[in-house]
Amino acid sequence: MSTVSGILLAGGRGVRFRGDKRIARVGGVPLLAWAAALLGSVADDVVVVTRDESGARGRWHYVRDEIPERGPMGGVLTGLRIVRHERALVLPVDMPLLTVDFLMYLRDAGAESDITVPRWERLEPLVGVYSGKCLESLEASLQRGEDSLGDFVRSTALTVRYISEEEVRRFGDPRRLFFNINVPEDVETAEALLRPGGS
Repeated sequence: MSTVSGILLAGGRGVRFRGDKRIARVGGVPLLAWAAALLGSVADDVVVVTRDESGARGRWHYVRDEIPERGPMGGVLTGLRIVRHERALVLPVDMPLLTVDFLMYLRDAGAESDITVPRWERLEPLVGVYSGKCLESLEASLQRGEDSLGDFVRSTALTVRYISEEEVRRFGDPRRLFFNINVPEDVETAEALLRPGGS
């Protein structure tokens, strides 16, 4: 088992959600608390990167995104600067169907790599492990005006361990695991999927 910190990306504006998705409840629990607890079950310390301090409660360390309006890449950079460990497991606030078993596998599978991310029909750069070695490259990318975390992973000279679709499927259907809440109706879908027998 490898020790990692956790970075929860909670700085999005939630434009499509038409409101603050961090406080939307799944199973009676606000998404932010749900995601932080999920991350905390796998990571040693959890940093929540947010655009403001609202909802800053509990045992998590809240920090303001140093590079707002630049998407998840700025959030990852902000988090990596302050986490305790060399490697950090990154999660978005809006994927409540991820499982502890899968996240533990993700954490441990790429222990020797600079970046570990799942790749099936698409890359999932917001569910990955990033090491401190990414800091300099992330800063350079943002300075060049690049802000796609996916493009960063695909083009980096750092070592990347891709978790294959075959590996992901050991833990469930990727469409379910990586289901993310974008619009209010997605909350109902997530709750249906979480019920016993939901698929």
